[in-house]
Amino acid sequence: MLTDIRSGRFNPNEPLPAEDTLAGIYDVSRSTIRRVIDNLVSRDELLKEPYRGVWIKQESRQIQPQDEAVAMTNGEIKLPHWSICALIQSDFLPMEHRPINDFVSWYLGGISKAANQCNASVLVNFVPFKDRDHVDSPEFLPPALRNGEDCGIILIHHFPPEAVERLARKYPCVSLQYDYMLPQVDIVCSGMNHAMQTLIKKLFELGHRRIVYAGEITKHFWTVGRLSGYVEAIATQKSNFFEIYDFSETPFEKQMSNLITSIRNGTTAVVCGHDILGYRIMDALMKAGIKIPEEVSMTGFDGMAEPDGLLRLESVIQPVEYLGVAAVKMLQERARQPELPPRQLFYDSRIVEGKTIARVRPK
Repeated sequence: MLTDIRSGRFNPNEPLPAEDTLAGIYDVSRSTIRRVIDNLVSRDELLKEPYRGVWIKQESRQIQPQDEAVAMTNGEIKLPHWSICALIQSDFLPMEHRPINDFVSWYLGGISKAANQCNASVLVNFVPFKDRDHVDSPEFLPPALRNGEDCGIILIHHFPPEAVERLARKYPCVSLQYDYMLPQVDIVCSGMNHAMQTLIKKLFELGHRRIVYAGEITKHFWTVGRLSGYVEAIATQKSNFFEIYDFSETPFEKQMSNLITSIRNGTTAVVCGHDILGYRIMDALMKAGIKIPEEVSMTGFDGMAEPDGLLRLESVIQPVEYLGVAAVKMLQERARQPELPPRQLFYDSRIVEGKTIARVRPK
């Protein structure tokens, strides 16, 4: 069974077949299958989750960015000395944007790790938000690019597609998380949409039917995929109820008042676009006397640790550092073979169990 798991025979985005089905596949008894599954769970190859069944752990799947990092240490993709330019929007770096700061650090950690193993230097350039339409201008590019040295670009934040297209005509480009729909730009991303759907499916299995989304939709471009996952999940469950609370423009206290009214009118779960907002909402709900998860369940996104006095959110962790590793490999492959067709690599996120969801209590 382990060989089949690692070879990709089973769909990693779905639970393993039922024990009797597996018994038929391998022509053994159900008790034997159960023992094999328990053994693989103890070895961290499989994950048993209440109400969700048995799943293949991310580390057991056939293609992993971790494996690509190991390949680099074995010298499989080394090139003559190279420079990698990571382009970041500097306006996103103040401390009030802590989630973005963390992601930039994790991305750069993966990029640096991979660069060290493949004989490359990492150059980090900051582009002011007001100048993002001119990211391809020489003033925002390092000397290595301007001087014609071998160099490629990893785009960490979202830039205007027109400027990225001009940039990609000159240099190999890989984008982290954002799809520019350009033939010259490869994409490395995590399955945010699928992870959000997995969270909502779990809530439905626990009896929730009134699930709302709370996010900062117009403030952070990267939350769009999470909102899309919410909408698709609600539609997949054939539910006709959905509500969206956007904390981008409306004052927090006013939007919280609307959300509390919704909960007192029957909403049983709040799906948050990211953990920082989720913990802020949790704190406000608890101060309003609403019990979590007894009266309302909550989920977050990004797997951040809970502040003192709050419960750990049921959340999602993206393999951010490994995305940086994969971006380096893809960038060098693009440099060696510029005629390659455009590529997208998706890596699954992982659900992190918290203490903020529960089965709906009958009224």
